[in-house]
Amino acid sequence: MKKKSKPAIKKTAANKRKRTGTRVNTPLLVLLLSGILVLLVLILLNIPKNNGEGNVPISVAPDRYSMQNSIDPESDSRARNNRQNDRMQDASASQTSEETSENVQHRNTALLSATSRVIIGRIAVVIDDAGNDAVSLAPFLLFKGKLTVAVLPLLPNSKLNAENAFKAKKEVILHQPMQPIGENKTGPGMIGIDASREQIQQLLRENLKTVPHASGLNNHMGSLATQNDLVMDAVFGYCKQENMYFLDSRTTAATLGKAYAEKYNISFAERKIFLDSVPGKENIADSLNKGIEHAKRDGSVVVIGHVQNPEVIAVLNEQYDRLVASGIEFVTVRELIEYNRSRIQ
Repeated sequence: MKKKSKPAIKKTAANKRKRTGTRVNTPLLVLLLSGILVLLVLILLNIPKNNGEGNVPISVAPDRYSMQNSIDPESDSRARNNRQNDRMQDASASQTSEETSENVQHRNTALLSATSRVIIGRIAVVIDDAGNDAVSLAPFLLFKGKLTVAVLPLLPNSKLNAENAFKAKKEVILHQPMQPIGENKTGPGMIGIDASREQIQQLLRENLKTVPHASGLNNHMGSLATQNDLVMDAVFGYCKQENMYFLDSRTTAATLGKAYAEKYNISFAERKIFLDSVPGKENIADSLNKGIEHAKRDGSVVVIGHVQNPEVIAVLNEQYDRLVASGIEFVTVRELIEYNRSRIQ
């Protein structure tokens, strides 16, 4: 009996082993199935819904023009308009940036040209006899370069001419009438050789009231008065007191201007060329060129023309660009005096 029971025991052990193996694999199977199920659920949740037209839209991240493809037509139209406006603004900003860059480049080029240009001479152009009318001076005030306008005193348009010249950024000086040799046709406000020092200086004060903004003075005629010690001492004493310069028109070679400028140590300049002493454009152009030659040789020159002669401004306008391009600088008399002083120092 004992021998017959042994196979049964072996069968039972084998069955036990099979049952035990089934129990070990079941949890793994359940875990695997659960993972597959979770994966399917996630896939189903991420599938986009059909938009009703048989097309499945592609989900994109929102940009600055639109939030989603599913916006209504009105919103879509607004978005398109916004996109167009933004593009136009970007294009405008780009164009403005390019224009600004171009302007800066042009300005830098102009500045470089101005600073690199070699100055070979300086010329101060003085226009005498302003004050008689309001018309003659007008074309001179449109001149591109610097000018010094000498205004006669006590005339109907003296103050108007001085104001207009100042507004046009031209230098203003008093064109002081002084007694000439021979016939006296200087006009009102003349300084004569018989006047006292006090009378001369009072006359200068009254004359300057009708020529505002004057930074200096030059003599109108004066071939006799500028040879007179009493007159020149009174005039230069007044210039020293009022910090004004004196431009000697040199209507006579015997003038005492330079001697009294040294005595009072005041700013001083002398006329070298009269532009229109011989009328005609060709003669004026020749005189201007002679002045330029002086400027090249001496560093600076003062030339004088007259407001009543329209050919003077015609020649200046025609020659200006050529002269500037060649290295000639147009300056005021005050600037020329300061330049000459700096050269001496």
